Amino acid sequence: MKNLFFLAAVLWCIPPLPAQNRPGWTERKPPDTAEMSYFTSRVDECHTEDEAIRSAINNVNNAVANSTIVYIRSLVSERSRNTESQAEFSINIETDSYTDVILSGIKTETYSEGYTNRSGRRRYQAWALASVSKVQAEENRRLYMEAIAKRYTLDSAVQGDNLAGALSAYGGVYQALEQNPLHRTIAVYGDGQSLFEYCRQKISEIANSLSFNDIPPQSVQKGGVLTVPVRVSSSIFANTAALTCAVTLRSGNRTLPGGEYTVGGDNSFLLRLPTAALEPGNYETALELKMNTPSSGIVRNPRTSFRLSVRPASAELKFGGETLSGAEQRMFSQAVQTALQEYHVPLLAGYEFLLTFTIRPQTEPVAGTRVLICDISISLNSAGSVLFQSAPARITEISRDQAIKRASEHIRGDRAFWTGAARLTQSEE
Repeated sequence: MKNLFFLAAVLWCIPPLPAQNRPGWTERKPPDTAEMSYFTSRVDECHTEDEAIRSAINNVNNAVANSTIVYIRSLVSERSRNTESQAEFSINIETDSYTDVILSGIKTETYSEGYTNRSGRRRYQAWALASVSKVQAEENRRLYMEAIAKRYTLDSAVQGDNLAGALSAYGGVYQALEQNPLHRTIAVYGDGQSLFEYCRQKISEIANSLSFNDIPPQSVQKGGVLTVPVRVSSSIFANTAALTCAVTLRSGNRTLPGGEYTVGGDNSFLLRLPTAALEPGNYETALELKMNTPSSGIVRNPRTSFRLSVRPASAELKFGGETLSGAEQRMFSQAVQTALQEYHVPLLAGYEFLLTFTIRPQTEPVAGTRVLICDISISLNSAGSVLFQSAPARITEISRDQAIKRASEHIRGDRAFWTGAARLTQSEE
């Protein structure tokens, strides 16, 4: 009994023997002939017979498709000397939309078997044989390459006179081919030139055709708005259309954004740069057209620059009340300028400060001393209207010079007024 059990165990581990009716091609692929090519595949350990047969057919079809791709790659190797691996050219027959062209006319045979594996589970193996006419295969290759090439036809935009439209058309084809090494190798333009390289060349030509009209150095007072027309042109296209232009300002190690503008139908736009937030000084104003090319490094965006000088702004200061001498006006003006800088009050066009200073002599009734009663106030005005008013202040002094000095110090140190004026003008920027 013990020996009988051992024999049964040995027989259990023996793999299934070849079936008597199994086709010979399951053991050895038929040799290719002058007329036919053959491909085989085998799968094992499948849960169902249908799964085994589908997998075997899928694998043999992949073998046929990939042999076509290897052939095509060899055929166009002179056109595209690239370094992609063969794996990048492989086809997944479940996803490639052109595989039906490659597999047209293929005859497929299958054979499957069921068996019980060492774990006692029912499993299936299957074989597939694909027979391909060499004449048909050559036709399939031609049709496949033709179908790929038709997918990447440049649209009519490249024939028009719109630079942005042509750039978009060439860029779209370039980007699609960049993402597919196989199609990049196959697609051609004209008499066999690589379509990928042709699009790269045209994008570069378009970028190189663009230029800015010269912009002379500009100067503006701080708080004003620089307004300057910017025009671009192309030696190839009359209409550049809606290109985007990015503006930046550089001063020393600082780089400040200047906004983005769209080139209009007349190939120009109006550059407007508010300077309230800029410190007085010299700036390099750089303009760069964004080509929106699909891959960085194809072209260098067209650029230009001009020098911008921001001059220190002086407050528009008017006086009311007492008639002041030139020296007295300068003393008050200096106090206002100092306060503007200390409290960072933007100076906007159309805004002015009105400083009112009055002196009234008075004699003290007891001591009989003659004194000066001085009232001082300042307001921020625009178009004749008071926007912000300081609290009135009164100063008593015995000399005019001392009264002017103290009044100037009060104006310079009126924190409530200057912080309020700063908030108001900053909200208007």
